[in-house]
Amino acid sequence: MLVLIWFIAVIRNVVSRIVPEVEEVEPDVDQPRYLNENALQYPQTAIKALLDETKRLFEGPCFEVISHALNLHREDIKSHKKLKEVVLSSRDEMDVDIDEIYYTKVKTIYSKIIEYSTRIQSKFNFGPKRMESIYQIKVANRYMVEAIKNSRGLNKNITRFMSSDNEHIRYEYDQLRRKTAKVLRRIYRYRKAEGPDIEMRLEKLMALKFQVKQSDVLVNGRLDKLIRDGLIDSEMATSLVNDSDNVAGISKNLIRIAELLY
Repeated sequence: MLVLIWFIAVIRNVVSRIVPEVEEVEPDVDQPRYLNENALQYPQTAIKALLDETKRLFEGPCFEVISHALNLHREDIKSHKKLKEVVLSSRDEMDVDIDEIYYTKVKTIYSKIIEYSTRIQSKFNFGPKRMESIYQIKVANRYMVEAIKNSRGLNKNITRFMSSDNEHIRYEYDQLRRKTAKVLRRIYRYRKAEGPDIEMRLEKLMALKFQVKQSDVLVNGRLDKLIRDGLIDSEMATSLVNDSDNVAGISKNLIRIAELLY
């Protein structure tokens, strides 16, 4: 028995050398770039850090998630290509894991932004105007998270219907993709507006918000016609109603973010 016990120890040592223990690799989680202690020394630098971090989150992960949820490349949306052509030529599934992007690139930074804003408010004695600025930045972050979460369900149906044999549902989903891409493109181009350009571009964003509302298939009557003429089935109709509303919500949130940040 003692001999067997001795052999067990030897075997264990040999096996441990031959088959090394596999460590689970935790996914890299993005950390804030601007929210540091140095910026907290002065109220101006603290608010600027909060704003810069929020813009980085919006122009990076948020833009990435929504673009890929549409099965569109970010560079195509940022380019000067016609969006109609971009959408028609983009039929490949992006295979985007929205949950992974959210948990590795968004959630931690969002939490840090909220925490940092609370520290700023408790550290400095701000007047109403600056308190309102901090509040607006926090609200912009909330809209961002809502837009990202709403894009989850959208991606599934876009992938399903953008290559459908039914040309009518395919067209409707291409329209949804195009509308959302248009909002992303305008915000991307307007984000560095200065002086008189700010008012002009803000007016155009407001007009775009109205267009988004009017383009809802329930509002403009397109859904009724598609069903009445037997061009799509009931399952397609249900998906289209939900996704049209989803796109309207995402677009509104994106425009609200642009209003608050830029």
